[in-house]
Amino acid sequence: MKQKWMTLTRPQQILILIQGFLILLFWILYLTVGRQQAIEYRGEHLRLHTDGSTATYSGKLDGQKAVFTVTGSTVEYRLGDTSYGPYTVNETSATLSDEEDLPIYITSLRTLKGVEVWDGTDLLFRGFYTKTPFLLYDESGEPLPPISIISNAVTVETGNGLMLTYVKDSAPSFSEIIEIALMPDLTQRGYAGGFALGVLLCIVCAISILYADNLFRWNLRFQIRNAERAEPSDWELFSRWIGWIVLTACALILFVLSISYAH
Repeated sequence: MKQKWMTLTRPQQILILIQGFLILLFWILYLTVGRQQAIEYRGEHLRLHTDGSTATYSGKLDGQKAVFTVTGSTVEYRLGDTSYGPYTVNETSATLSDEEDLPIYITSLRTLKGVEVWDGTDLLFRGFYTKTPFLLYDESGEPLPPISIISNAVTVETGNGLMLTYVKDSAPSFSEIIEIALMPDLTQRGYAGGFALGVLLCIVCAISILYADNLFRWNLRFQIRNAERAEPSDWELFSRWIGWIVLTACALILFVLSISYAH
């Protein structure tokens, strides 16, 4: 291997060093940035940071800084310079009075959990919720109808395929408050598959540089006699560099995607 390294030109050696640098750099980024967890909120990702019993979700929403702070049953929200809450989310022991009142697709009273959402002394919601999937029901067991807003509204698809409509730049809905407080759907930023593919391309690129002439003559063995005496043309040498640069660029793209929010 050392002998092969010494036969390379300086640009080839630099390109191999770049492969190693990319692997090391994005390995560090994957273990730090890529391991971050986040929740999806209105089409954006808010990163999770914990400090003792306090969980903070922060990110950008419509160009403004959005921050949820959850401490126990208390939820506070800040969008830009505007603060909302504090909200209090209380799980209650309330149940439906009769099995016959159960909503459709709900087979047991144990599936429904009572919940209340307060904004200070104002009651925002009292009813029930289910965890999988996350659905809300009023006190009588009726599912909450979709929110219908005509103006200044945005509709996004949630992780479970439901369509959520909300007013832009408004306070969080009670359903969002409940979900963030009781069952935040955490996603991991890093994608190991993308990182592994990036490493594989870097290794392939380094091997193709180290053994370029060997690979060239190996391919010619199936086409001509005395392939070991063949010399690469200028076009062959140029196409090698094109291939190496393309492999490096593809590896870089995969590495960047591997530390982006993917799942």
